[in-house]
Amino acid sequence: MSELEFFGHIIDNAEVDSLDGGRFDVWNPWTREIWAQAAEGSAADADRAIASARTAFDEGDWPRLGRVERAKAIHRLADLMERRTDDLARYDTVNMGKPFEQAKHDVARSVRNFRFFADHQRDNVGEVYPMDSGHHAYSEFGPAGVVAAISPWNFPLMMASWKIAPAIAWGNTCIIKPSEDTPASVTLLGRLGAEAGLPPGVLNVLNGHGAPAGASLTGDDRVDRVTFTGSSTTGKYVMASAATHLAPVSLELGGKGANLVFADADLDNAVYWAVEAIFRNAGQICLAGSRLFVQDEIYDEFMARFKAAAEALTIGDPFDPATRFSCLASRRHFEKVASYVDAAEALGGKIHTGGV
Repeated sequence: MSELEFFGHIIDNAEVDSLDGGRFDVWNPWTREIWAQAAEGSAADADRAIASARTAFDEGDWPRLGRVERAKAIHRLADLMERRTDDLARYDTVNMGKPFEQAKHDVARSVRNFRFFADHQRDNVGEVYPMDSGHHAYSEFGPAGVVAAISPWNFPLMMASWKIAPAIAWGNTCIIKPSEDTPASVTLLGRLGAEAGLPPGVLNVLNGHGAPAGASLTGDDRVDRVTFTGSSTTGKYVMASAATHLAPVSLELGGKGANLVFADADLDNAVYWAVEAIFRNAGQICLAGSRLFVQDEIYDEFMARFKAAAEALTIGDPFDPATRFSCLASRRHFEKVASYVDAAEALGGKIHTGGV
């Protein structure tokens, strides 16, 4: 085995190992090989990340910078992300099997997220409220404090950017814990934040598992806001943990998306988007069209077209430009999806094509 890449924590703009030296393996689901190791965050590592973010907020320049200056710094980060598009995309492809062309699309969207929120906070205005003569009342939006963000594995960079960008743009400091399955691109983002000149402590990356790393973040009373994307089961624990110190929580949890196709639909268009809805990113999307309701009159024709379109998808190496559907993100996830297929058959469902 060649020398493995290493992804440490980013704390105070420095990449560091865990205090106890703990590490975990990072797998390539396409080759089924270990390709890297990442620092395994402990409660002590979470403590120093929180302390870094807390000091940066309470004593540092970032929340007190003018909005224009914050916007400039975030645009510098976005510039670096654009220059490192291939590297960021490659990490998401190697880490979770996302086709490389789709991963590059995700990087571009992540860049736009940072640019949007940089400009949004710069140009946003409050409101003036009607008052009796001699009084003046207005609203002003300012930073809240330290934000703990926990992002998922299906869009490693992009989902993290949706959390980090608004947090830091508005003057907060942030600790992002990426999924233990996909730490690479977010760690590189942390490195780029330091290179872009974000002050130490503004963007910290804590690698590790939900316990103890994630739980240590959500339950700490030095954290002012918590945002989590993941399963509904874990979301309940996140909310309960944050409730111990009354931190407001933003949750994006599991869901079941549905597509409805009526008899007057443009079938070519309906089939195209039904295929995109369930097969893009190998179906690993929280709003995937995992249920499909088709009107009786067109059911047979629609299903024939849908089956043909699914079979025409190019499946294979995520770095092959022709690939539209690659592997699932982990063996654990594959076994979970396979169990659903087995359950469908057991309940009387019919497999039209493919199978496990």
